[in-house]
Amino acid sequence: FIGLIMILILLLIGSFFSYSITHHISRLVKFMHEIGEHNIKQRLEITAPNEVGLIAKDINRMLDRLEDMTRSIFTTQTKLYEAELAKKQSELSALQSQINPHFLYNTLNCISSIGLAHDIPDIVNISASMSRIFRYSIKEADIVMIKDEIACIKDYLSILNIRYQDKLSVCLKVDEAIYERKTIKMILQPIVENAIYHGIERKKGKGILTIQGDIIGNRNIQFIISDNGKGMNSQELEDLLRRINSSNEDINNRIKNRSIGLVNINHRVKLLFGDGYGINVDSCENEGTQVRLKLPVIEK
Repeated sequence: FIGLIMILILLLIGSFFSYSITHHISRLVKFMHEIGEHNIKQRLEITAPNEVGLIAKDINRMLDRLEDMTRSIFTTQTKLYEAELAKKQSELSALQSQINPHFLYNTLNCISSIGLAHDIPDIVNISASMSRIFRYSIKEADIVMIKDEIACIKDYLSILNIRYQDKLSVCLKVDEAIYERKTIKMILQPIVENAIYHGIERKKGKGILTIQGDIIGNRNIQFIISDNGKGMNSQELEDLLRRINSSNEDINNRIKNRSIGLVNINHRVKLLFGDGYGINVDSCENEGTQVRLKLPVIEK
């Protein structure tokens, strides 16, 4: 009788241990089947203090890493698609801007000749500067030397100096050490244009435009374009920063908005170099605006 009782107790204990293991294993098998159906957001909730519990923790960690990797791949593919789309759009813009360039060159040269013939140096200077800017803007390479970008800005400012005469004063403080470095083509001109047309032009009295360029931290290049123009109040600045940093804003709204130049610059820089780079704007109403452009040092 005692022997039968002991056998019964052993069977009960064996059944309990067997169930505690097979139950968890059954849950593990069912969970793996669900994961096989591409439902990787689920997690296995087994807290058993044995090898099955350790396996469950390892599976959950593996799923976390897999989900992070999938998210990273999706983000990378999205950025690659956006970069390819931006490249196609820029190629289309380049093609549109190259409509019969020889005709435009000849026209500018003709204007320059008329200016020389009538002894009007302003016409000669404007047509020569426009010719160089146009030739630079339709270059096939999107990555150019900083010295070429600065030369384009100087040509652009020479035209504006003729237009504004004594109203505009320009201070160029670009470290010559970065002249042989590389940057994105036509990256500074839209910022300078915004500073003049939306800042200095709207302010009474003389306007001061400052363009600085330096290497910071040996790995980055920073341009600072500041003006003493009309500036913006806090609400206008907040709206501008939101538009600049918005990646989902409708392209038609961008085109209608005066910040299209800054939006496009920030978008181009982030697509090429990542979120650590781009532009930042600081402004104070009736005091002026400062735009900081951060770029990496391009080795190749």
